[in-house]
Amino acid sequence: MFSHFRKQIILLVVLLTAQYIIQAQGPVAIGQKAPGFSIDLLYEKKLLNLDSISKNKIVVIEFWATWCVPCIKAFPHLNELQKKFKTENVIFLSVTYESNKNKIDSFLKKHLLTTTIGLDMDLKMFKDYAAWAIPQTIIIDKQRNVVVSIHPEQLNENIIKDVLDGKPLNIPNYGKQTYFDPKGAEEYFRKLEKEGKN
Repeated sequence: MFSHFRKQIILLVVLLTAQYIIQAQGPVAIGQKAPGFSIDLLYEKKLLNLDSISKNKIVVIEFWATWCVPCIKAFPHLNELQKKFKTENVIFLSVTYESNKNKIDSFLKKHLLTTTIGLDMDLKMFKDYAAWAIPQTIIIDKQRNVVVSIHPEQLNENIIKDVLDGKPLNIPNYGKQTYFDPKGAEEYFRKLEKEGKN
């Protein structure tokens, strides 16, 4: 009897440990610490690390791709916000996973995007932030927590000001879908990258 009880306890510990590992490896949620990142920049010969960004600044991350029509439609709005907060403690980072730098550069000459352009070619940031419903905007506050996940057209001055001031937010989150097959999502994105036309 004791042996059976001991086996049940061991099984319970194993299951709880497995659940913890799965949760730890899952995409970040609102209120959780932002996953660290280190990505190439399109127009600068250096890496951008989350840890290297001053903690006096908030980070507005826009996930996009050249084949994504709604992403392109959001560019003017993002450009306007970036202009308005140019002298504030805000970094606007637009991240694509595409690997053809010449194609991206040519695309951006046709479709102006004034934010810093990051290249997440291994899709690590897309995976860590579950950014499969692009365009998707994530905001990281000064405490390095993810506090916003919305469509870029929902992003406005008041939201950014509230995050800067550390005020509580009450906005609907976007991209809440849970992807049980991130590998399938990655394959789909790679397919779209190859088929994408500008």
